[in-house]
Amino acid sequence: MYRFHYEPTRTGNMWDIPEPIERLQLPFLMPIQIERQGKIGGMFREAEREWVPGDQARETRVKSVWYRLIQELHEAAHAGDRQSEEEGIDEALRQFKEKLDTGFASDVRITELAEQTGFSPVYMRRTFDARYGRSPKEYLDQLRYEHAVRRLRFTSDAITDVAASCGYADVYQFSKAFKKRNGLSPSEYRRSSDSTLFN
Repeated sequence: MYRFHYEPTRTGNMWDIPEPIERLQLPFLMPIQIERQGKIGGMFREAEREWVPGDQARETRVKSVWYRLIQELHEAAHAGDRQSEEEGIDEALRQFKEKLDTGFASDVRITELAEQTGFSPVYMRRTFDARYGRSPKEYLDQLRYEHAVRRLRFTSDAITDVAASCGYADVYQFSKAFKKRNGLSPSEYRRSSDSTLFN
């Protein structure tokens, strides 16, 4: 719901028709869970019931209700912040993973990608690991390995071209990473898969 603030102007002895000057800025309006809404509403009603002007005992009770109400509103605001942060990290992780998925063949700098999300690289690594079961580096290595396997098995591209298409700076780096994961060098793997395909 939108509300507008009207400020009447006076001309001589007459008031002009009020005109809207701006939308009210109400930062305290926030979505609150149903259970919490009921609790907060109950506190307002309790304060209204208890308040009697000039009655010290009742005023003290109302003050106690206000303190509890402030605490409840404070907790609701923090819960909203946490929910907003969770939604933010979900979107950041989605974008981060998409950049790895589409950019694995380039010189990917994970720290730079993480910084682009607005979250710290350490936090991004930790949350990525928790979400996908592996670190961004491990995920990137797996993408590159799977791509290399397909290129080695189903194309006759030179090993140097396969290395470049997987984002490796040189054949030595590619061969080392591939052998560590597979137990065979890229050329050995190609020979073994060729013999499997044609037998």
